[in-house]
Parts: sequence; structure tokens; C-alpha cells
Amino acid sequence: MFKKIIALFLSVSVMMTAAACSKEPEESNNTPSDEFTAGNPDHETTYYSTKMITLPQHADFILSFVNETGPVFIADKSTINTEEHRTYCEYTLYQCDYEGQVLSDTELQVSELYYIEDLCALDNERFVTVGKGSDFRIYSNDGSIIREGEDTGIECNRAVCKTTEGFMVWIGNKIVKYDNEGKFLDSVDVELFPEGYSKIGITGIFEQRGTCYAYGEAFITENSSTAGYFRIDFDAGLLEEYVHPYEMAQGFMPDFFLWAVDYHRNTIGEANRGDIVELDLEQKKAEICADRNNMLICPPTYGNDDGQPIKVLDKSHFYRDYTYREFNLDIAEIALVVPDDSLDLGSRTNITIQGAGVSTDSLIQNAAYYYNVSQNDYFITFDELTARYGFNSPESMKTTKLQLIAQYSNGKAPDIFYGDFFDYEYFGENDMVIDLKPYLGDDEMYDKMTRDEGKIYQVYAGYGLRGYFGRSDLYSSDVDISSLPDIPDGQQRFGNVFAPDLVYDMIGRDLRSIYRRGELTYENVFAAVKTAVDYGYEPDYTYENYDPTFQEDVGSGKTSLNNSAISNPQSYYQMSVDFRGDPVYVGYPSIGGSVHSFMPVSLVAVSSSTEHADVCCDFIRTLMTVDTQRKVCSSGYIPSNDEVLNEMIGVVKDPDNASDELMTIYRRQLIYDRNRQGEEQIIPFTSEMADNYLAMIGEADTVDIYDWGLWIIARDEVTAYYTQDKSAEDVADALYSRYLVYAQENYG
Repeated sequence: MFKKIIALFLSVSVMMTAAACSKEPEESNNTPSDEFTAGNPDHETTYYSTKMITLPQHADFILSFVNETGPVFIADKSTINTEEHRTYCEYTLYQCDYEGQVLSDTELQVSELYYIEDLCALDNERFVTVGKGSDFRIYSNDGSIIREGEDTGIECNRAVCKTTEGFMVWIGNKIVKYDNEGKFLDSVDVELFPEGYSKIGITGIFEQRGTCYAYGEAFITENSSTAGYFRIDFDAGLLEEYVHPYEMAQGFMPDFFLWAVDYHRNTIGEANRGDIVELDLEQKKAEICADRNNMLICPPTYGNDDGQPIKVLDKSHFYRDYTYREFNLDIAEIALVVPDDSLDLGSRTNITIQGAGVSTDSLIQNAAYYYNVSQNDYFITFDELTARYGFNSPESMKTTKLQLIAQYSNGKAPDIFYGDFFDYEYFGENDMVIDLKPYLGDDEMYDKMTRDEGKIYQVYAGYGLRGYFGRSDLYSSDVDISSLPDIPDGQQRFGNVFAPDLVYDMIGRDLRSIYRRGELTYENVFAAVKTAVDYGYEPDYTYENYDPTFQEDVGSGKTSLNNSAISNPQSYYQMSVDFRGDPVYVGYPSIGGSVHSFMPVSLVAVSSSTEHADVCCDFIRTLMTVDTQRKVCSSGYIPSNDEVLNEMIGVVKDPDNASDELMTIYRRQLIYDRNRQGEEQIIPFTSEMADNYLAMIGEADTVDIYDWGLWIIARDEVTAYYTQDKSAEDVADALYSRYLVYAQENYG
């Protein structure tokens, strides 16, 4: 069946081608070694478990470094004085070990306005910091200041790293070397950089094999830059261009590549596909330190971590910090990730989830953790597509889809498909994914996912509503393109939307249903084209002169509809404020009525080629548990489980009587506003608002899968109306012919 599908995709492809200055604190650096070797040659068989550390305080940020005893975490608690427009910081140092024990805690001696931006260990008893208030401070581990540099008064980011001679500091336009006691050794003017660049914006400094480097953005013009590593020549007093990231990528990092900071600044970090990689500047290559799929990283106790990067202590130890800043809790947690010789994940049977964005979907990642630690036979692992395939243009996505279908036809399909890149209803009809109904049963939470004939081809943990929204005094929730209500002269119908996008919204989004209902006719296609050119605009996909439409434009009367999204009571409330009236979920007006599409969260389907369908479905059930569904709410989306949805609605309607636990769980669903004094206050969700919100949710009926092939057809044909002076009739004729062939090939 996969070979049949690739033939269909290829025939359609041939047809289409023929037709036409502030940042968050960074982590620290360890002492470099002359016997430096990048990466971990045993990374494939090194496995990691988590030791959870609880810090008994509120933390806005957490910094770290490593000494001989183990990891050191410094928690920053910031207080904003609104009258003085200043932020005051308090720092507590926690010395820990690799078993996850807090061995000691110490308050750091800081002046009121000192703000730590970077730090590193000098030895087992001392560390050095840089920040606003002085160019450096050397601290003892007891929190006292041993030596302090001068206050330069420069308001910019700074960095510090350990060197063989002592330490090195970047501040302002200087990179300065000091010995271990803080005595000046040498400096380089950052403004002396290689020819061909207008300036260099440094973000990190480090030493490797005795050579000092700076990492940053080198600007060719004011609006054009490239990332690069520069050798710091203290003898000549300048920076020398050395190597660019793409020259070392080796398939690891096709774009900007290191997500996390590290103990050798910008040389170890999380690459796009999830591996932790280390760069060897002298050899100009990247090597894997740790395989993300070999790590069991415990999720946060509260809320969702929303794709927190993995931070680096050294090349064997990593962590994620959970500060819970928005929850106003008096605790912070650190998931300390350490090598575990007792863990042999390689002996388990892998269950692979493949998709674009799967490595950053915290709901999927967290569910996988709990499943993986609940048994010893199977291991949920991830295959991130964005590291190997293009997703940055319609054409690249079409090509990627063909390449993947070709792989699947050769028996290389994953166990579980992830994300909204493919149409799993189509896959199911062509026996590429299995019917999940026999495995999942008759639970009501799957009703929206169940097709008319009773089959379930896809499951999603949550969703958000997407489409056009208007005011209830003008629109109903079901709108046919042949009977759009009248609007005042001069008012836009859809806002500043390009005509090809309107045609896709009206026909392409629901082409399968339109075709099978027998409504894919020239007359209906012409009605869509005529509506698009009457209300839409000539496309300019460079967006250079594009003037976007906002929700407030509905309230002001500039436009009658706005293409937007609602995923929680806060977004519903904000829309009603912007609209100056009750919003209605129109969806996408189409032939015969509206299509009410929704954005799925953690969308999955099980491949028909898997040998472990029962295991895949056991994992999918973990996405639908009450705990995971509450985390969907913590991420700001609508849960698929109606029990959790109704629990959440009860909290936002009556927050005063909700328990502290539920208030913490549903914090991101609450409605916040500011009073005249600028103080944040919670606004109850009225019964009328709740009823309208739930009615909108009830309207949602179509998973929003963007078919870029159909969009390209609409773009090519409708653009000809403007660029080739074609009539609407001629455009409709060409569009009808191409859509009909596509539908016959794929939906016949």
C-alpha cells in the first residue's frame, strides 16, 4: 500500500510541477584540559537517569558551575521596585553532590544593584562572577567577596570563563585576561575585528587547548549577520575569523545549533535533533557527548516544562531547572541528569515516535518518561525530522513529504507517527495507520476522534480552535461562501488576507469532504475564486509591505472577521474585549457551510507496519490520563478529556473557592487583567462566557492539517489573476481541473 501511495504522490507532484542588549543568565565554564578530546566515544551505550533536587525557595533564574565536590547551583530571587524602576537580586548558593543531595546552602554577599550574568569556578574553594555593578567579583564558597574589580558603569551583557592562567572576562568592548587572584594580564579591543564585518556581537568566550576564542554574531550589514567563532589574539590585540558553525555541523546542526549554554562557552550544547554535541575548534568538527534518547529526564512536579533546554554541567552531567516562576511557589526543582551504570536501555525493545517537533513537545516527552520508568521491556524513543529535512518553505515541505513517503514504502516507517505534517485520515483509508478503536475502547474522550464508521486513526492530547472569528451580532457559526452577510461599505471582510490563501481556506482545507459530497464543481470553485479576488489581496509572500490584521480591527469596524485562535478562557476573554462584543467561531467559510478546524496538540497515529501495536496504544493512553490532561491545561490548551475540561471551567468560573492545588494546576487557564493601579487581578469566567466558550469547543470538527500541495496549486493559479491578467473564470477553470485530478488520485 505504501508503494501505491508514493505513486499517487509522484503523479500529483509531476502534475503540479508542470502547471506552474539583555539576556538571561548563562551557565559556567570548567577548567580546560590540554589533553582535550571532544565528545564521548561511548555515547551510544551510556545511559542517564535523574536525581531530583528541591531548592526550598522561589527562584527566578538558576546558574551553575562544577567544583570537585559536585554541582553548585545559585538561585536568583529578584524583587522589582516599580517606583524606583530597579530590580534587586538575592542569591543563594547550593552545594550539591551527584546523588542529588543538597550538602550546604549559603547566601551570597551582594550589593543591592549587583546582578550576576555569568560565573565560573576558579578552584574548589572559589568562583568568579561578572555582572552589572563591577567588572568581576571573586567569591569564596562561603558567600563572601574575596576581591572585586572596578565598576565600569557599562550596561551590557558580560561573560567569564576559566583559563590556564586564571580567568578571562568580556565586558563592553574589551576581552580581559586576569590571573587566579584577579590581577590584570592582557586585553583585546573587541572593536578590532576582521575585515568585511561592521561589528561583532559577542555572546560567549572560552579557552580550548590553550587557545582563547570568542563566539558571536558577525554583522556584514546592519540587517545581515552570520554566527562565527573568532580566535582571540592577545599578542596582536585583535580578533581573527576562525570557523563558522555550518563548517562543523556534520549533519548535527543544519541551522543555528547549540540551544544550551555550557561549561566551555558555546562548545557543548543541545543540537537540533536532541543530541548533546561538543565542538573541537582546532579540528573544526562536532562530536556527540550524549544521546538525548538515552536520557530519562524527570518532568516538573507542577505544570509543564514547555521545552526547557538541557543545560550542561560538564560533558557527563546535565540538568533541567524548573523554577515555577509563574506559579509563585516557594520551591524550585532541578532534574540532575547523571550517568547510570545500572540502567541498560539498550536491552529494551525500542518504540520509535517520528515527527517534526517531537523532540520539543514536552507533553510527549514527559509522557514517555513516565511510561519508560513504569516497565523494563520497552523504550519510547524519538526521531526528530527537522534535523534531516527541510520545513522552511512550501516547496521544501512538499519535497520532504515525498521523501518520507518513499522511505515508508521501503519499510522504514516508525512505530508511531507524530505531528500534523501528514493526514492520518488519509493514511488510515490507505492502510498506512491502524484503527485504534479496538485498543482504546469506547471511552467518551475519543468521541471527537472517531470517524462516522466508528474507526479512530489518530489521537491528540489537546487542541486549540483556529479559523475566522466574528461578532455574534453579524455572523452565525456556520457560513456558506454563497451566503455571506452584508457588511458596511469600506469594511474588509477577512482582513488583509491574500487571495490564494482564501481559496485554500474555502476549498483546500476540506477538499476530501467537498469532493466526496459531490460538491467539487466548477460553479463552486468559481464562487470561491470570485469571493477571494473580491475580498482578498494580491499576494506578496515576501511580506515586505504586509499590514497584518488584529483582533482589535473587528472591534473598531475595520474588518468583520479575523483569522485567529482560541485555546483557553484567557484568549476567549481577550478576544471579547478586542471585539467589543461576544465572539462567534465562524471557522473557515466553505462550500455548504463552515469548516471548524482545530490545532491538535501531541497528535499521534500508529503505523500499520509496527510489530507492537498494543504497546504503542498503551503509551497513547498515558497522553489521556487525568495528570497528563491537566498538563495540557498547564500549557494553555483545551484538554481532550471532558472531565478535566469541566474541572478547569469550574476553577476559572469560581477561583475564590478553588483549592490551592487546582489553582496551581490551572493557573494558565485563569483570566488575568490589571486594575488602574497596574496590579494583576483574576477575573471570574462568567456563566455566559463559559457557555459560549464550550459551544465553540463543541463546533470544532476537523483536525487542521495543512496540505502544502493543495496550497501551492491555489497559489499558482490565483496569483495568475494578478500577474497574467487572467479572468476569474479562467482561474477557476484551471484550479478546478487541478483540484479535481488531485481529489481523484487521492480520495477516489
